[in-house]
Amino acid sequence: MWNFQARTIKDFRACHAFFNHVLDAHVLAALGSQMGAESWDELLDKLESLNWRKGIMDLQRQFGDAGQVYKWRAESIENRDLVHENVVLLLQHGILYRRFSEALFTGESGWVIHCLKYFTIWLQNGDKSASLPNYRRECLHLMCCFAHIWSSKFFAHWKDQCLVNLSGSATGFMPCDQLGEYVVRENKDQINHNVTPPNDLFARDIKARQVLVFKAARENMERATGAVKHYQHSSTVDPTVDVRTITTRLLQDKVFVRNPGRRNYSGDGDSTITSSIDLFGLGCTNVLSGDCIEAYKEKLRRNREDEVQDQRRKC
Repeated sequence: MWNFQARTIKDFRACHAFFNHVLDAHVLAALGSQMGAESWDELLDKLESLNWRKGIMDLQRQFGDAGQVYKWRAESIENRDLVHENVVLLLQHGILYRRFSEALFTGESGWVIHCLKYFTIWLQNGDKSASLPNYRRECLHLMCCFAHIWSSKFFAHWKDQCLVNLSGSATGFMPCDQLGEYVVRENKDQINHNVTPPNDLFARDIKARQVLVFKAARENMERATGAVKHYQHSSTVDPTVDVRTITTRLLQDKVFVRNPGRRNYSGDGDSTITSSIDLFGLGCTNVLSGDCIEAYKEKLRRNREDEVQDQRRKC
């Protein structure tokens, strides 16, 4: 599911599912540490007897500050806990990613905008391995569109139309570009391998406009005939074993208990682990410097000058 040489994702669904399993384990381990549990079985017992909702609120107060790790890293290395810093970053970033994913499925464009603001800050982090220049520029431009470029009516239209729902299900929303990818994929499947001008014209002018009609007709035939629906993706695997294994290890290592001076996990000897990238902390630092904003404004000015020159040439 991951190409280590090219540092690219080969199977997004598998990576998404795996990351959510890891995130589930971190949430449970954080809650277990809050309740004083040291094992999986002890965590289950405490969840039955204690008010776990109050525990979650306590977690929010403890780890809700997105700039907390950045403050810890300003201290001397003797007072830092590298393990604790890394797991807190994963918990914070992972929770926001999950909120964004759920907002896409449920059609909550307000939460999508809120998460995109954080993503825009993350992408300004300046680390070459995590800044993604194309997304960095586009997210910054999108924030400017939200705040300054678009009119209020156009912004309201975007919020109403950025997510679409073809199934009618409460969790059946998807981004417009995802729908576009589906239409492109279905159209590619309709192209004859022995293409000729007549069948190519028929595929582009007739079939291409009926993609969603074909989808609705196929689903209606499946319902009417009681046919077994064969999904394109594999069935969902029960993540309990994986989540329990990861949670148990996290509880054993007490990763959510800050231990100044800790530089590695138990059993790793004297080796020092690598500090994870603090996307929010580094992003805020670069945004506050103003360099990325000035670069964006300069690019807008150059584009405007090029447009004016092109208009003059045409005249």
